Amino acid sequence: MFAVTFVLYSLSLGNWITSNDMNCIYLAEAFLKGRFDIVDLPPIPIDLAFYNGRWYSPFPPLPSLLVAPAVYVLGLSYEARFVTILIGSMNVVLAWGLLEKIGINGSKQRWLTLLFSFGSIHWFYSTTLFNHTYSIFFLLLAMSEAFSRGSPFLLGFYLGCAGLCRYPTLLAAPFFLLSLRRGQVRRSLILFILGMVIPLSFLFYYNYARFGNPVETGYRYEINVMRTPKPFGIFDLRYIPSNLYTVFLESMGLTKKFPYIVPHTSGLSLIITTPASALALRARARNPRIIGSWISTLLIFIFLMCYFSNGSDQFGYRYGLDFFPFLFFLTSEGARNSFNTLTKLLIIIGVVVNLWGILFFNGINLRILSYFMAS
Repeated sequence: MFAVTFVLYSLSLGNWITSNDMNCIYLAEAFLKGRFDIVDLPPIPIDLAFYNGRWYSPFPPLPSLLVAPAVYVLGLSYEARFVTILIGSMNVVLAWGLLEKIGINGSKQRWLTLLFSFGSIHWFYSTTLFNHTYSIFFLLLAMSEAFSRGSPFLLGFYLGCAGLCRYPTLLAAPFFLLSLRRGQVRRSLILFILGMVIPLSFLFYYNYARFGNPVETGYRYEINVMRTPKPFGIFDLRYIPSNLYTVFLESMGLTKKFPYIVPHTSGLSLIITTPASALALRARARNPRIIGSWISTLLIFIFLMCYFSNGSDQFGYRYGLDFFPFLFFLTSEGARNSFNTLTKLLIIIGVVVNLWGILFFNGINLRILSYFMAS
């Protein structure tokens, strides 16, 4: 499964380069030089923070640390994206294992793994250096642990590592807190917090060394320097309508030339990219983990809805990957007892839509398809 996914993800690698790709690689190079500031700027210095005469990346540092060995070997090459493909392929194996742990086997397990790997935007972002794929890796490790031994220390450690990839994922704590064993709650809670403190202590040191403030990530300086100031600041309830539109209503665009239907770079509705996710609404059992999944998903979702940006320059709603592992779990639970032809159809539609996104954004020679369409 890992090998097949790795090959197909590798074949999906295209020529779409993002600011996240550049920032991840250039920050990795800075780490290799023993620095936290970026001396060699990317060709297009977008999404960087400028403070006290130095350039910094406001993004969490762990993905760049994981990519650093590849940068050491390859230099400032975008071929380092194969590290993300490696992590993304491991995510698929972890998703398969998670289904097994919750008692979903056979054809249901195969179909739901197809949903995760190719019927969602996880496919697309496993070919880039966006931080989301890395955070999903640690969230899946934590969820797998929750459904097996349930070590409080490891649950906290994996969640802290996910936070070092994507800050909003720290709001997933309710799922893991509700997964703690009911005996010795106080001891379990202490171990959980201790596990989180280890990775987060590096983050606090990293921020303090750069900005003199352990909780300053640099986004404040990145917005002031590189972007037009937002009318309501970084977080505000007035951003909710536009973000909700992206998640639920953002549709496809139409052109007069092939391929005629194109995705908007501002985003695409979750309903279009992963229609099977609607099955999550059937997950209503009063199970602590299902309740925890809903709480964690809603906390992350509300946080993202209040953020000034919807993700921009993206396929689908990429911020949705912050809660995708929990949404996938809920979808799997919702489909458990009602796995029918409609469920399979929704998964297939998701695969087709995400293949379309891969072809369009990564530029994997649409002219070949155009030739067959014309003939």
